[in-house]
Formats: sequence, structure tokens, C-alpha cells
Amino acid sequence: MLDIVSVHPHPTWASLSADSNPRCRHVVGSTNFNGLFKPSDEYLFSLMQGYWQSAKGGPLGADTAVLDDVARGLHEFHFETFSNTHDALTLGYKC
Repeated sequence: MLDIVSVHPHPTWASLSADSNPRCRHVVGSTNFNGLFKPSDEYLFSLMQGYWQSAKGGPLGADTAVLDDVARGLHEFHFETFSNTHDALTLGYKC
């Protein structure tokens, strides 16, 4: 399981500019996730940008994506993102 707190994807609603670094402010993985997966924050943010909608608050979208583990195995994850009108909150879990 993976939790991400990031800037809002749409510059109109972003609490920081779209060029803000880090765009993912907090990436918290479970012990199992952190042991098996090492995706960069920028890679995770780009995955989420693929499905985010530009709503100011509430659900921003959901999608599945494939992440490769440290042994090059492929695993499908489901991501869901919600905006509290300040930040985007994303939950990712293995399908």
C-alpha cells in the first residue's frame, strides 16, 4: 500500500506552483511496498497526472498502473486521488 500527498495537478488549484519541487510532498509506503518497490516521486506523479481531473475538490480520478519491483517483476496497482482543495491525496494498493 502507498499513500501520497502532492500538489494539486491543475495549476489553477495548486497550493504550490506546478513547477514546485517536490511535487510529491509525502510518499509513505507500507513496509512490504518499501521493500519491493523503489519508484521515484516524479514517476508516481506522472502516473497520477494521467488520470487526474481538474476539479477543485473531491474525487480527482482513479486508474490502474503497473509498477516493477526490485526483481523486475510486474505488479498492477490501483490508484485513487482525492483533493481537499489544498492538496491531492492518493492511495495506491496492489490489485
